[in-house]
Amino acid sequence: MKRFQTGIHRRGLVTALGAGLAATLAAVTPAAATDAVVGTGNVSAAITYTTGSIPANVLPCGNSTIWSLSSSGGAAQTGGYIDLQGASYAGPMVITGTGTAPCDAGWGATGGISITLNDGNQGIVQNNHINCTLKGTWVRTGDVVNINMIVGSCVVNNITTVPNAAFLSVGVFTPSGGSNGVTTPTTSAGYTGPWVAEAAG
Repeated sequence: MKRFQTGIHRRGLVTALGAGLAATLAAVTPAAATDAVVGTGNVSAAITYTTGSIPANVLPCGNSTIWSLSSSGGAAQTGGYIDLQGASYAGPMVITGTGTAPCDAGWGATGGISITLNDGNQGIVQNNHINCTLKGTWVRTGDVVNINMIVGSCVVNNITTVPNAAFLSVGVFTPSGGSNGVTTPTTSAGYTGPWVAEAAG
């Protein structure tokens, strides 16, 4: 497999890995949300490697890395709808957080991720406010990323909930800032894709 796949191959891989998630997102709207699906939306995030980088050459194992999701300038924003234990929010959301990988290489990687999802205090006056913590794992195959997190405590419109819900996302990882992922190490990237929150059981 090439370092980071592009073009038709990448689109096919995203389609194959994200078909179930995309179908769920297409079928669910705030008015039609079921007990299983408690939230949907899209995310566009900027990733910065704070420790290590993805090496340009393909190796059996790459570097140990730590990376952050930056919300500066609104670069890491998502939006959508979520309803947790009767407390609902719809509107813009900002995500910040960190991820790790013990072995980050061009062909793929896996590790842990922790994020905070909130509205950036945009909705406090209108009582349309959200602040959630999430933690879980991520897997990247080429430039396709699967994220699977458990929603921790959430404050929605001043109501504190501890939902038994999962946050799932499948999206595309694209090197940025002069990193091409082929001849130069990747030190920054973007992530875009849909997300869905599902009640666990």
